Amino acid sequence: MNFLSSIFFSLIPLISIPLIIHLLNKRNIITIDFSSIRFLKALESESIRRLQFLQILLMILRTLIILLIIFMMTRPVIGGLFSYWDSDDEALISAIIIDDSFSMNGKSNDQERYDLVISTFKNVLENISDNSQVYIATLSKGELYNGIKAKLPESENLFQLTYTSSEIGGILKDMESQFSEQDAIKELYYITDGQQSHIKSAAPFKPFLSDWKIFTLIIPPVKDNLSILTVDIADAILLPNSPLTINVSILNNGGMDVENRLIQLFVNEISVAQQLVTLKKNSESNFEFITAIPQTGDYACHLKLDDDDRTEDNNFYFKISIPEKLKIGTIASDNETVYMSHLIESINFKNTVISNTKYSPNNIQRAIGDGNDVLIQNGYHLLSATGIELIEYVGKGGHLIIFPDDTDTSTSELDIFESQYFNSYKKELTNENFQIASAIKANSQKELSSITYTKNPIKLFQYFKLEQNDNSILVTDDGFSVYSRHYEGNGLIDIFSMAPTLIWSNFPIRGYFIPFFHQLFYNQFNSTNNLYFNIDDKWEISLQAKEGHDNLKYESPTAQNYHINMNSLHVDYQRIPGIHKLNTLDKIEITFIAMNPREIESNDKYINEIDLKQYLSENASIILISESNLKETIQSSRVGSELWKLILYLITLLLIIEMIISSNAVKKTSS
Repeated sequence: MNFLSSIFFSLIPLISIPLIIHLLNKRNIITIDFSSIRFLKALESESIRRLQFLQILLMILRTLIILLIIFMMTRPVIGGLFSYWDSDDEALISAIIIDDSFSMNGKSNDQERYDLVISTFKNVLENISDNSQVYIATLSKGELYNGIKAKLPESENLFQLTYTSSEIGGILKDMESQFSEQDAIKELYYITDGQQSHIKSAAPFKPFLSDWKIFTLIIPPVKDNLSILTVDIADAILLPNSPLTINVSILNNGGMDVENRLIQLFVNEISVAQQLVTLKKNSESNFEFITAIPQTGDYACHLKLDDDDRTEDNNFYFKISIPEKLKIGTIASDNETVYMSHLIESINFKNTVISNTKYSPNNIQRAIGDGNDVLIQNGYHLLSATGIELIEYVGKGGHLIIFPDDTDTSTSELDIFESQYFNSYKKELTNENFQIASAIKANSQKELSSITYTKNPIKLFQYFKLEQNDNSILVTDDGFSVYSRHYEGNGLIDIFSMAPTLIWSNFPIRGYFIPFFHQLFYNQFNSTNNLYFNIDDKWEISLQAKEGHDNLKYESPTAQNYHINMNSLHVDYQRIPGIHKLNTLDKIEITFIAMNPREIESNDKYINEIDLKQYLSENASIILISESNLKETIQSSRVGSELWKLILYLITLLLIIEMIISSNAVKKTSS
């Protein structure tokens, strides 16, 4: 318990007034003349004692009444986190952090959540004195204001809700640099929907927050809402007029079951498919669309759910790219292996999917200049002539696949990609004394995680003893790398320690040989033609997009246009979901990407008191914004609940008792 006006405790001596009056009255003897002793008999001793008891009881009641009046004047409070009255306004720092991330959008109880955030922000400000220092920040923008509250500019648009996903750690780091050395009473208000992912980053700042009193103001959850979490295309190879399977993951993150909610698939703004969604609350399910694309090219697609409490996550954007042809170039000192030829032929549906061109090591510049999506080099030793050009090719987004051949005796040329590979030598085994290639990163190649591969792994009869490292995907029983993936600039390099022939392994006759390389060939194409990006991801400008253009213009989903910096590696884009384009000055589309909010914004856990104390401070509390009088609730949590009303009720009750007892005492005295 604390007291807002403890100075009134100086009036405590006044409680002695009833005692003094009582003692003075005892000395005040009244002489009464009477004619007969018979009147004394009427004053029985028992009646006298009762009268004395009533006088003492009245004295006690009057003393209590005076004591309670003084107690009420001191304004006692209970439940407050700390005492603001112990310091003047200038010694108080109030920080307000607003979670403006995507999950804050929508409606709660038919009220816009943005309006709830604004009203909560205003209620917090009203509880802060004009002379106090105020620090205001949002998760996405950082500091918005830092100064005396009285000088805070009035603005209805001080902040807006965004589509981003930011953490509180960056704000706390800024606050630590500004306030850690200041000796003042400090309070922090965090207005949020309570998502756990945003607050975890506060853990390193827990020592700094130990002397802050933290109020977490949580807005109510959405009641009726479906969110599209992810979109995936099941088919690794996309062909015109062939069935295309689109898998959609949908979450019911509202507080009620949803039945028969319509979802539609749009391709270039044309609705091509639809179905109904039924989901229990807090459940997730996958839905499948099967459609076809008429011809090669890039297609802007999106999924649309019928309206609910958060319309902002009812659209999900993605891009489907069907290449005219995947261009593969093979570099070898002699003809490529028959198995690799058959492999490409089996993938090359009616010669429409892949173009395969063979080059000699002397024609490396032509191989790169022809714009091949994939280059396959057979022979480590050829890298002495082609290595520098191939590194440049990969850095610009190319995909290089390297095999040894029968003429290789060491791996010294591979050190341009991995220093550990320098001067490794070939190991030759018999058919009976073979090594097994085991997958340690099967998630990078789904064929390696299949039951078929587990039952029938690759048997190695000879291979180069490349040291296993963090890039290794397949390794031998004795710990050497068989297949590893390396990243260089915007491209990737796949290095094999075995050639694709039966002399080296039984890989070419395994059932997963063709599917494995089928997926491998399209890895880089699919990675440079992402289905979609998350808002706040970096959008890199490819050299192909810049080629032949001195200037390009960016076009946002809201048709906002501006010139991009051609010297920059990235596009400065508007942080909103939708289709973002790069156009020529003549409005000819060069390329586009699809942007969506991060999945965690729709699929995250929510904090409780335990989380707050774990990540923030022991002095943290939760206030639900749905409470009727938020201003009083904040004030109550801030300084506690005043007890003067209860004390007044008690004083009134004691006064009534005192009057009743006093009246009875007068009657007895009269009688």
